[in-house]
Amino acid sequence: MDATKVNIPSNIDLADKDFGIPGEIDMLIGCELFFELLRPNKFRSPCEKWLFQETVFGYIVVGSFDKFEEKSYCGNKFR
Repeated sequence: MDATKVNIPSNIDLADKDFGIPGEIDMLIGCELFFELLRPNKFRSPCEKWLFQETVFGYIVVGSFDKFEEKSYCGNKFR
């Protein structure tokens, strides 16, 4: 995945500063704890593909990434 295609707002702190770079897993969190870690703030990217959810660790990024899609537009397309 090319994380450079995700427009991460500069005013948020990500839980994983190396988002999109393969590396070791720091921890696994089971579903019995996951929802306890969420905070109320969340917002979607303008193209609706990405959701930024605040947690006690910082923001996490969830969404879809279609690696087979040739071109992806987040906004208006002009001809």
